[in-house]
Amino acid sequence: MKIRFPTASNQVVLGGSATTQTLLRGKVTLDGSAPTASLTLPAGTATASTAPLKLTSGVLNTTPESGAVELAGDYLYNTVTTGTERTHLQYSGTTAFSFTDDANLPTTIISPLVLLTGDDDTDNDTLDLQDGSIAGQKVVIMAAAAIDADDTVTIAYTDTTATNAPAVVFDKVGENVTLYWSGATWIVTALQDAL
Repeated sequence: MKIRFPTASNQVVLGGSATTQTLLRGKVTLDGSAPTASLTLPAGTATASTAPLKLTSGVLNTTPESGAVELAGDYLYNTVTTGTERTHLQYSGTTAFSFTDDANLPTTIISPLVLLTGDDDTDNDTLDLQDGSIAGQKVVIMAAAAIDADDTVTIAYTDTTATNAPAVVFDKVGENVTLYWSGATWIVTALQDAL
């Protein structure tokens, strides 16, 4: 193994440009403190470029590998050991969606809660849901404002591969549906459409 000292006084490079593996024995720490695990990362700070770990978004492995952690697009994935199934981190937060006519819901919904705001024009509208992003995705769609008996909204699945999800009609603020994407279809897991 080569150890090089580049021109910068605070850098050390292990290996050369042709090195394909660097093996370290024992416990390793990256900040000089005593390691408390096989790999100990330092704490991050509020300053940019000081996060303890940063992943670059890329393409998921074709075949999931147990224990793998991957970042693809807006989702962080890990692959569990049992069944070698890929799971993703569910983001917190809310997506607000306002509409004035029939429309498509966003093709990528990463928030677990979508709040719908109608147009209060006494015209009933239909919103078409798109396919989910990843198997296991859960989303709650809720009537938030300007939706009533004279201005209903129907959540339809005509733009998806879903074959068994019934259309849902909201006619009161607060009504909601909880959906689960199986990887092939949306499944209604909870429905509150009669407030």
